[in-house]
Amino acid sequence: MQLDDQSIVASVARQYPSTVKIFQRYRIDFCCSGNIPLADACERAGQDLQEVLTDLRELARTEDSTGWDDKPLVELIDHIITRYHDRLRQDLPALGELARRVATRHGEANPKLREVETVFARLADEMLTHLRKEEVVLFPMIERLENRAVLNSDDGTPIPPIDGPVAAMEDDHREVGDFLARLFQLTDQFTPPSSACNSYRGLFQGLSELEKDTHQHIHLENNILFPRAQQLVAQPDPRPLALS
Repeated sequence: MQLDDQSIVASVARQYPSTVKIFQRYRIDFCCSGNIPLADACERAGQDLQEVLTDLRELARTEDSTGWDDKPLVELIDHIITRYHDRLRQDLPALGELARRVATRHGEANPKLREVETVFARLADEMLTHLRKEEVVLFPMIERLENRAVLNSDDGTPIPPIDGPVAAMEDDHREVGDFLARLFQLTDQFTPPSSACNSYRGLFQGLSELEKDTHQHIHLENNILFPRAQQLVAQPDPRPLALS
């Protein structure tokens, strides 16, 4: 893949997964709004195009580009659930409690911390609901599509169209991205004051890690899982036609 100013950000991140950390460093959206040329993405983020290109090319030269494009979708889904969903269910309640404590203790001196608590609570509710919808509705549909298209194994019942559920999940991702962007602003880019206590610092570090993880999580779904699942829909049904 040739990297230039017209390379699509999401495609670069998909083919060279380690470039994700470069996009994160430059605050370039590679997940929710990654289907745009690098030149446009750099302009949006206020970054120097040539500097970003130099870093991307250097990393791409040394990376094995084998990633999730060729792995079974069921394997990718298992990875998403184990690496991201399960961890979120464990981490979000603890981080929410930490946000509450920090806002209670330091909110008078820094009123933004009260908004951090509120925004995070809304983010956590949205994410936990979103995880359930994916695991109960969309992921099983994708697994059935793969079974039918690749393994020729299915119970024969119709599979509902996935475009609607995919669009709904992508809308959720955009909303999550907006919440994270607001937290980034409220926390001065997740930078605690020099006088901050350990809880204060721990909260900001936790929010920073959540943002990075969530961007990678959304990238795997928006740019790899969902497009590959939609390609399966376009494939002809391999099951033999019933004789009349």
